[in-house]
Amino acid sequence: MNRIPTSSFYGNSLKGYTPPALREDAKKLYRGLSTAKCFHFPTQSAALEAAAKLPGLELFAEDLDSSGTRHYLLASYSDFWEIYRKRTSKHFYEVIRENVSCKLYFDLEYIRACNTHVQEQVLVDSISKLVKEGLKQILKRKESSLLPYLKCLVLDSSSQEKFSKHIIFPKIVFPNNRITGKFISKLLQMSDISSHFLVLKPSRDEMQTVLAIDLSVYSRNRCFRILGSSKMGENRPLTIGQSMNQELLHETLICYFYPDDVILIDEAQIDYIQPLNDSFEIPFTLKSSLLPNKYNDTFATSNSKSSPFPEIDKFIESVIYDRQVKGSIRNVLFFSSSLKLVYNIQKYRYCHHIGRHHKSNHIVLIVELNTMVYYQKCLDPECRAIDYRSPPLPLPEHLLQNFPLKTDFEASK
Repeated sequence: MNRIPTSSFYGNSLKGYTPPALREDAKKLYRGLSTAKCFHFPTQSAALEAAAKLPGLELFAEDLDSSGTRHYLLASYSDFWEIYRKRTSKHFYEVIRENVSCKLYFDLEYIRACNTHVQEQVLVDSISKLVKEGLKQILKRKESSLLPYLKCLVLDSSSQEKFSKHIIFPKIVFPNNRITGKFISKLLQMSDISSHFLVLKPSRDEMQTVLAIDLSVYSRNRCFRILGSSKMGENRPLTIGQSMNQELLHETLICYFYPDDVILIDEAQIDYIQPLNDSFEIPFTLKSSLLPNKYNDTFATSNSKSSPFPEIDKFIESVIYDRQVKGSIRNVLFFSSSLKLVYNIQKYRYCHHIGRHHKSNHIVLIVELNTMVYYQKCLDPECRAIDYRSPPLPLPEHLLQNFPLKTDFEASK
């Protein structure tokens, strides 16, 4: 891999010294808010303006109350540590500024009560496998040479009610947060593997299926909670299983690193990632066990092509072929709370939105059991951007006649 010159990749963001003259200028611009170790700002916009004038300082945020009110601190990493370590109550965030280089990181969360089927460690391990596959495609290296860069730090703030972890790869760096998000989206588009990270989320009328990976964090000037801190009003600090010190805090910060110790991945390299072939396997996050009751739980396996409803499976297989290609069911999920079957299809990629097969992105067929219709969605970025779903089509008459009524499902819950 050709390394990107650190001067063009990072600008001046890694300088650790701010000339006294600049500090005095900042005090004049933002007088009344400075201390010996940092500058304080009531708004993010004022803090960002100052940060642009003081490239040797980094930006942090602190919760002031549980309503979301924050103030912002601009300080060197070493000065921030001196402030942070003395706080008994910690509610701090790192501000990942728009054009600042940052590490690869993931924010995972879901409600435990809705997702008893999810294997938590498998979910975390699957992230590492996904990243490894992306690096192999970008860097064209043997797997053994990638191992030092696949080290990850897992910060946990889970409770009995909620699973919540941050996964940070300290040795993998991108030019900015937006490009980090693009890399992760590209990984999820390599195949239909995004289905391996699906969890249930309560909504007003039913359970929604969403990604356990929060993609909203890859936005402009994002506040990302740091090691040892909890949200105001909560007692769930991010922990890592060992005592916190300055070195460990720095290692877990998203924008802190030494250029010579990391792999630098630019935006153009992300386009090297190609769709995976259908033989690629990633551990599935759902338990591969039969339903404990008639229709009582989410049902899915990593290698099974069948659901609890074999007649519907057979019908789906009958509609995923044409003269060009014969498709197959990669896996199927049954969500009893919303009465939906989600079929992840391999090889067959016909999309009703574009009227042809996608070149690489896979499709999903969804069966709604309460209305007995099915429709198509897909993993193509343009189709996903408009949340495309095909017009619903009715299931065959013989399935309608032989299938249990909706009340049968409700009675079995």
